[in-house]
Amino acid sequence: EPQKTNTKKLFIESYGCQMNFSDSEIVASILADQGYNTTSKLEDADLVLVNKSDGDQFAAAARTAADYQMALQFLHNRSLNWKAKVQTMSALTGQDNDSVWQSIIEYRNLLNEAGEISSRRIAQSSAWMWSEIAEGLLEQLKQSEVVMSHIEGIENEVKSGRLPPTVAARKLIEKFKKQ
Repeated sequence: EPQKTNTKKLFIESYGCQMNFSDSEIVASILADQGYNTTSKLEDADLVLVNKSDGDQFAAAARTAADYQMALQFLHNRSLNWKAKVQTMSALTGQDNDSVWQSIIEYRNLLNEAGEISSRRIAQSSAWMWSEIAEGLLEQLKQSEVVMSHIEGIENEVKSGRLPPTVAARKLIEKFKKQ
């Protein structure tokens, strides 16, 4: 579950058995306490981890890390002060975990010094406020008897193509505002 106050993004890839995926979830939960949310988009990542860099999966993990590193060269960095890093690791054996932790500390220090973490938190707080407003208004809209009495007819017009969704939304909002 993403934490709204986390400003950093983690992309994590796992190889091998289901236990490796469980280990990756544990790593992600530990890093959540350090301000990271996981992302499924490589272009959003500040840190890319390839788990299961041991045993028979070592070569595959190394190839994957190299592929991700190459792909990152073609993507824009999320930060002016940090270039996303790709690192292999093994949650099972602990291999390269110290190196991963050093990257986390380095990243935090660089962004703190540049004031980027606080500026991200400010922007996040504003986005969070607007998200809460939107959710609250949508809930009120859905609970409005006036709106709900018109929803079926307007929605059918949208589904049939007789009414554009933007016009339908404006109509429902106007009915809500007039109640």
